[in-house]
Amino acid sequence: MLQSKFRIYLQKKGYSERSIEYWIGVLERFNEYCESKDIRLKKIKHHNAIDYIEYLSKSNKSASINSYITGLRKLYTMLDTRSNPFQDVWIRNTKKVELSNIVEYDRLEKLYQSFNHETQIEVMMKVMVGLIIYQGIHPSELTLLEKEMIKLDEGVIQLPDSNIACSRVLPIDSNIACSRVLPIDSKQVLLLDRHISSINTEELFTTSRGSRKLNNMLHDLTNRVKAKDRRIVSLRLIRKSVVVNWLKTHDLRRVQYMCGHRYISSTEKYCIHDHEQLRKDVIKYHPMS
Repeated sequence: MLQSKFRIYLQKKGYSERSIEYWIGVLERFNEYCESKDIRLKKIKHHNAIDYIEYLSKSNKSASINSYITGLRKLYTMLDTRSNPFQDVWIRNTKKVELSNIVEYDRLEKLYQSFNHETQIEVMMKVMVGLIIYQGIHPSELTLLEKEMIKLDEGVIQLPDSNIACSRVLPIDSNIACSRVLPIDSKQVLLLDRHISSINTEELFTTSRGSRKLNNMLHDLTNRVKAKDRRIVSLRLIRKSVVVNWLKTHDLRRVQYMCGHRYISSTEKYCIHDHEQLRKDVIKYHPMS
């Protein structure tokens, strides 16, 4: 009987009785699943393993799923099958950002174009929303920007080191393709130049009284955004959508740099569900499974 064989194997490996009972329970649950799907346990492939993980994810947390995977990896090591279906499978135990209501890039660009830029305040508001949409600047970072950080002749924005994001350089010139993900049209550059020329402070954004506390201004900007597109309910949603869209075309480390995240785990929170990535990995690394 497979359970008895697995128990003896685990005992020889020196596992405690408590751990052995747990792994036996994992085996029994997996065996029940295989029977319900009419799959022979010894014939499991990588794509079957992913299906099982998706099944577990409906009622289990990542840590629990990884415990099941560990046990099943031991099982198939014991069985000495041609390919261990759980060998390269693991769920990142990372708290996810809520990824519902993500706004596609075309809609964000349409939002930017809908902003007027006749008066000085309108120019400032459009510059603000443009920096969030095109450079992925966190709304809280807007208070840190200074004129000297906007280098139009070099086509870059130099962001300071802060508790919000690490130091980074972001391009605003569409000719610099190696460092950017969202294209910047000439209107953004012209409006930045117009805004910088109109202010007398070193700070890029201040209130009418010269304060860097922009809470009321950002609240006003949020209301303007919602008035133009009801689906976009906050500036944070814009920034979150930008990051998710970046991850569709850029690798994780590149997006970490572009976001200014100190830790890769902060960027991972924006990733598409791990199960989908696992499927892609299966196709890439196990094309015959």
